[in-house]
Order: sequence, then structure tokens, then C-alpha cells
Amino acid sequence: MRKLLVVLFLMIIIGFSIVGIEQIFNEPEEVIKPVNPNAINYKS
Repeated sequence: MRKLLVVLFLMIIIGFSIVGIEQIFNEPEEVIKPVNPNAINYKS
């Protein structure tokens, strides 16, 4: 039972990291040139 929870936890972490990497590669313009100044405060 403990192994199953660890595997699920690792899969969730890997899934979120893959989504984050895809967002960085698909939307580099927003990361480099944020139009909204509030976006900078939200990310930091």
C-alpha cells in the first residue's frame, strides 16, 4: 500500500513537471516579455 502511494506521488510530480516544461517551450514570449506587470508579481 505504501509503495502504491509513493508511485502515485512520483507520477503526479512528473506530470506537473512535464506540463511546466511544455508551457515554457510553447509560450517563451510570455516568459521573456510579460505584457501585464501583475504577471511578474504573480510568478515571483
